[in-house]
Amino acid sequence: TIGNAVGYHPNHLIGVAPDAEFVAVRGLGQTGTLFSMMSAMEWMLAPTDLDGSSPRPDLAPDIVTNSWGGAAQNIPFLWYQLRNWRRAGILPVFASGNTGRPGAGVGSVVAPGLYPETITVGASEPDGSRAAFSNRGPSSYARDVKPEVVAPGTNVYSAWTNGTFRDTFVIDGEAYPASGTSMATPHVAGAIALYLQAHPTATYDEVLQALTSTATDPAGRNEDTGYGRVQVDRLVGSVADDARRTDPERVAELLAAWDRAEVFRRDAAASGSAASEGTAAASPSPAGPDRSSRPQPTA
Repeated sequence: TIGNAVGYHPNHLIGVAPDAEFVAVRGLGQTGTLFSMMSAMEWMLAPTDLDGSSPRPDLAPDIVTNSWGGAAQNIPFLWYQLRNWRRAGILPVFASGNTGRPGAGVGSVVAPGLYPETITVGASEPDGSRAAFSNRGPSSYARDVKPEVVAPGTNVYSAWTNGTFRDTFVIDGEAYPASGTSMATPHVAGAIALYLQAHPTATYDEVLQALTSTATDPAGRNEDTGYGRVQVDRLVGSVADDARRTDPERVAELLAAWDRAEVFRRDAAASGSAASEGTAAASPSPAGPDRSSRPQPTA
């Protein structure tokens, strides 16, 4: 999942924020207990050495992308950790969760994503509609719709641990679609990273306002897709005077990669013109790279 937030390869455009720095912590372990997850959340507040020494709150991340959920509601310890993240200036981005087909029911969004302290992400189809498995609101805890936004979450092209790039999971020799709110969530985390690059002093409320007001359907907000699908170009908008600008040579490299990009499509892969592990680059747009409106080097 992290590939869709920060991944980069000259022939594979997968990460929304390819130059963002990231740190990972293993929270699920072998058993995936809630307490192991909360320990991981606490570690993010002040990353330490492997032996737990030398805590460094100055190394706490700006954003944490969370492709996990399903914890029981009304657990005060989990809520405290989320509030601690917010107090430390960390933006919690969580998946809304998945329900098996034929579809997710009303009020199915899972904890921690149902809490008001989180930015919650659902999965969208290529046309922007809610994927059938993507959990939806309402949440009795939230002050607004849940999820707030959606992002691409069906057959997502990304990087895998064996060094390939594909849109399927391979488990015991069987291929499964790389689909889910877990695949959608890092897109939004990457988009927020770009926004914070352009607006370094933005608060949680300012980020959320920018995210929702520039999505595809802010006027039609609902409990299925929130304010709509995230639109990164509109989200970043104007660039603040104190923006952390990307080196011009790196901008040129990224634009060259965009111009070389080919769209990965499953029908092409099936016909042999592009393999799941092949060299075709995934386009940031479901419709493919628009050469007339390629990304501009604004930050």
